[in-house]
Amino acid sequence: MRYVIKIRGMPTPRPRAGKWGVYSPPTYKNYLESLVQAIEELDIPKEDYSSLQAAFYFEYPKSTPKKSRIDLDTHRNKFDGDNLIKGLMDALTYAEVLRDDSQLYGVCVSKFYTTEESRIEFELDVS
Repeated sequence: MRYVIKIRGMPTPRPRAGKWGVYSPPTYKNYLESLVQAIEELDIPKEDYSSLQAAFYFEYPKSTPKKSRIDLDTHRNKFDGDNLIKGLMDALTYAEVLRDDSQLYGVCVSKFYTTEESRIEFELDVS
């Protein structure tokens, strides 16, 4: 089954080192909390999932002329796909949909621009 979360994807940043140890930036913590809450609201059944396919859709920057905006155009400028999917896998683990992200043997990630609202679409498969 395909799930849709109306949240703009965010890549997992590198951990920061501070006076009292290593931490994640507050913006990423807030993103992760929102993602976990949205996943819990989807009421995804707890199963032994083996693969994850995810597509991240990003709104065009306001600086892009409207005549140049193409829906579902590939997003190749920034954000590594592995950093985007890591946040989603962590949220699925925190929401207890996955035991651990190491249980997945296959992961597929895509990035697109959209003329609609930013969102994350994903599908979990059981083998």
